[in-house]
Parts: sequence; C-alpha cells; structure tokens
Amino acid sequence: MSIRPQVQLVVALLLATTFSINAQYNDYYDYGEDAYGEADTAVGAQVIGGEPVTEGYSYVVSIMRNSLPSTGVTCGGVLLSERIVLTAATCLPSSETAVNRLRLFTGRYDLADPVDAARQEYSVRMAVGHPAYNPATKEADVALLILDRPVEGNFTAVELLGQDIELAPGEPLSILGWGSTTEGGRSSQSLQRAEVRYVPPSACQAAYPMAIYGSMICAIGDGARDACQGDAGGPLLLEDDVNQPALVGIVSWGEGCARPDKPGVYANVDDLRDWILSVKQQLESF
Repeated sequence: MSIRPQVQLVVALLLATTFSINAQYNDYYDYGEDAYGEADTAVGAQVIGGEPVTEGYSYVVSIMRNSLPSTGVTCGGVLLSERIVLTAATCLPSSETAVNRLRLFTGRYDLADPVDAARQEYSVRMAVGHPAYNPATKEADVALLILDRPVEGNFTAVELLGQDIELAPGEPLSILGWGSTTEGGRSSQSLQRAEVRYVPPSACQAAYPMAIYGSMICAIGDGARDACQGDAGGPLLLEDDVNQPALVGIVSWGEGCARPDKPGVYANVDDLRDWILSVKQQLESF
C-alpha cells in the first residue's frame, strides 16, 4: 500500500522519538516491565483486590514477549479499532526489533487455558510513542501499536471518555489486567477487574513529591484494590448501567501497590486525546 508523503514524515519523526527512549528505567514507580521483560521488583502494576472476568471487555488485549503463557503478561492494552491498540509508552521496548517480537492476544481471559477457542494471536507491525513521553516523569505515557492484520471475530472498540463529561471526586471507575495480585507477586492467570475511585489532581499531587502533570489522572481503591506490575497499558474505565464503558486513562505508575493514601497514576486520555486520534488516523492508512 502506498503511503502519503506527509504521513511518512510524521510517522518517521514519531518513530525516531519512540526508539530513542531507553526502556530500562531506574524509576521504581514504573508500572511496566523493561525491554527484556524483567519485572521491576520494587514496584509494579497488577490488579490487586480484583475479581476474575470471563466475558465482555473484548477490547482488552494482553501483550507478551512471546507466545508462551508461562512468561507472563508484559503489559495490557485496548483496541481503538480492528488494527490499532492503545497502550502505555512505558511498555515499548527500546528497539524496533524487540517491538516486532511482541505478541498480542485478544479473547484471552484465562492464560492457563491452552484451548481457549476465542483466543487470537497477533504481532506488532509498528509502535509509535507519544513524542512528549518522559521515562523519568512518566508524562504523556501513551503509545499506539498497529497490528499485523485486522482483529478476527466479534469485538467492540473502546470509546474514549466524552469531552463533555467531568468526573466527580470519588466517582467509581474500574481497572482491568493480568498483573500480580499482591505487591511483588506473580502475574494472575486470569483477567481481573477491580473498582477504584477518581482522585482530583490537587489531592493526588499532595500524595506525591514529584509533579502530577495534566497528562496524568489519578484513582485509588477502597482497601486493597489497585493496579500494579504487569497491568501497565491497561484501561481505567468509567462504567454505568446505561452507557458503554468509556476509557478514562491508561495504567502508568504508582508507589507500590494498594498502599494507603497512594493513588495509582494513569495517562489522562482526555488530555492526550488529540494526539491519540491524530496518530490513529495516520496509522489506519497503512
């Protein structure tokens, strides 16, 4: 397929930014894994205090270093369309070769089930991280992946939170992922869902010595509920009984897992909306 020159230029610039980032972070707040898939043992990104999910959420994908479930989930992500996945820039390896070795799975609720009929495996054709992403501060922690082929079977792309919707302090939200269920523990074999509550920027900033940027949004669980290691890139959702779930954020970082008075920090989809939609449109022309 031919690519328009202006699209080639934009994507080339974005790729140059993406692969100049070293994925081996010394930042112990990181909720992802490094380029070699080694978990940050000080802090991580798992759904703690969650309940297993066995249906729905067809837009949630697991990202792994290879096809073996025993290696565990490296990150999560969400489908924005049949070929475009939104995840965290934290999740990107440091080279294009390593990106091409990533494997994404849809329809995979239970990693231990070897005959999951709904499971589909995909590789990554290209990854584009946000040009403002800073691995030290986790500002603008989002990336888009284009799959090697369109997603097969029935699925529903996730919708971004409407620009006219303002979250109230304490508003219930939900997180999903396959990460560990205890701080420093092993990854979960099943997709987990937990409820958390929205924390306004001022309250979130009061909990951390480092800056909470506009590209971040915070949420905290009641008791032992949180995201942690292996959940980076997964969704923070606004759900109700009337509307389809809407994507509020992408799991990014935090201090420990489910620690009192330490909210989880997510990439703020509303703040990053223009970049996400613009690059999504460009990638869909490939």
